[in-house]
Amino acid sequence: MSPRYTRYTYAVYVPEFIEYEVRHSPGGPSASSIKALALPPQEERTRMHIPHVTAPFRPVHRILAAGCGTRILQAAMELRLFDELSKGPATPEELAAIIQSTPHQTEALLEVLRSLELVEREGRAYQNAPCAHQYLVQSSDNCQAPFISMLTGLYDSALSDIPSRMKNAHGEKEKMEKGWATPEVLEGMGRASLRGPVQATLSFVQNLPGFDEATTLCDMGGNHGFYSMALLDANPRLYATVCDLPHVTGPARKLHEKYGYAKRMEVKNLNLETESPDGVYDIIFASHILYSWKGRMSEVIGKLSRSLKPGGWLVLNHMAPTEGKPNPINALMAFHATLSGYPSHSLSQHELETACDACGLKETTTAFDDDSWALLFAARKPMGTKI
Repeated sequence: MSPRYTRYTYAVYVPEFIEYEVRHSPGGPSASSIKALALPPQEERTRMHIPHVTAPFRPVHRILAAGCGTRILQAAMELRLFDELSKGPATPEELAAIIQSTPHQTEALLEVLRSLELVEREGRAYQNAPCAHQYLVQSSDNCQAPFISMLTGLYDSALSDIPSRMKNAHGEKEKMEKGWATPEVLEGMGRASLRGPVQATLSFVQNLPGFDEATTLCDMGGNHGFYSMALLDANPRLYATVCDLPHVTGPARKLHEKYGYAKRMEVKNLNLETESPDGVYDIIFASHILYSWKGRMSEVIGKLSRSLKPGGWLVLNHMAPTEGKPNPINALMAFHATLSGYPSHSLSQHELETACDACGLKETTTAFDDDSWALLFAARKPMGTKI
């Protein structure tokens, strides 16, 4: 091997101008280029540092893969894959012809969805998993597409610049609450409550003593009113008042009218931070709104209890804290809540019981919804109590 050929071989690893000079200079490379091309002696060469691996990378890789889940889900819904599979099992080739893709791309997407437990496979044919069939098919009466769109938007906004939000979260609560005040967002949250929370609440409240005789319900911070609608259906004597912030009640009223409940529901402007409900009620219901009063629960429960009739029930529906290692969904919701200006996204049974006892409410009863991780809590105002 000639010296010139040796230098030419090494030239591919050095800056482009040296390789150009080697290839094109009539007199060959300059002295400076030859010096740059020369390898250092063996004893002077730097050896690669190979670290000692003591922990698997898979937990980090799993996080990176999970971050793509929302886009995969949205793409599958946009392609209407779940709608096609609701008609019956189909092969990648059959689906590819419908969505105008290639069979291997379609199969790869289906395999991702299978890893996410949204589709199942038998032989070459794929079909919807029960979860996808109920919640991701557009024609389903429990389709959660509006909720998925709403929640994705909330998370994208809150998580797009986490360091900035962590430093300036004080103004986010007001922005967050203003973002709810559209019929589309309210309906998305309402539809979300139909995937189990409304059913669990209805079962819980129906079994409270005196429910069948109740005539007045206050749905505190109830906006979409879906919980009230379910309770009105269960008790024909009941009339509901939905109390919420002034910018929410207008869109909420339109939603109540859309679902045909305007004659049995009214809306009232109320800021619970500075006001108490008007009138007295047989049932006061509050769902996922008392997190703002974390650490001062007696203050807000005192306001609500004063508007209860003797023998009336305060019913609360909120996320419960997880014991031990948090699950990813609850942990993310709690983090999102703090980025949005709330102190917490869970209330424990102990703090609710302590506050109710301090406000004179008795006969506490609870139920726990495993799927939504929600604590249903009720306490009663004793008969004979002065209003």
